Amino acid sequence: MRPPCSWIFPALLALTVIGCASSAELARRSRRSLAAGDLRQAYETARRALDKDAENAEARAAFGAAATEMAIQYRTRIARIAPVDTVAAAREALEFRAFRAEVDRYPVAIAGDPDDLEVEARLGTAAYRGDRWDCLVHAAGLRLRLWSASAPAQQTCWVSLPASSLWVF
Repeated sequence: MRPPCSWIFPALLALTVIGCASSAELARRSRRSLAAGDLRQAYETARRALDKDAENAEARAAFGAAATEMAIQYRTRIARIAPVDTVAAAREALEFRAFRAEVDRYPVAIAGDPDDLEVEARLGTAAYRGDRWDCLVHAAGLRLRLWSASAPAQQTCWVSLPASSLWVF
């Protein structure tokens, strides 16, 4: 007859083996979680992979992919909530800022710089001026005139306005 606690050692051994996964294995798990739509799990697993080995390119790529998707979700939620409940949108924006601060601790760039203004915009008109595109976009109830080196998107998109290049009249 086995002692009543005979299952504890195998369970602890299994947990130890799971906890000792390499950064490459954690990066692969993160990619699988992202593909399955489990964004939070993908992000946390990739973050653990980077904690184990910040130089692992696969871990950095997995973290960048998961963090970028989370950033997009934050922006989408904030844009959806803002017209209805500005206080809830402000709370969400503060959460997003905390998330970006955490992401900035890792050697991975994700879409956009937190100091830049990123807004969801819809193209009104655009004209090519020989060396650049002159665009009128509608964003957050405002009409913005932008210059772009490439042709603008014809649908709703995110416009990044670097703080160093933004002029307000």
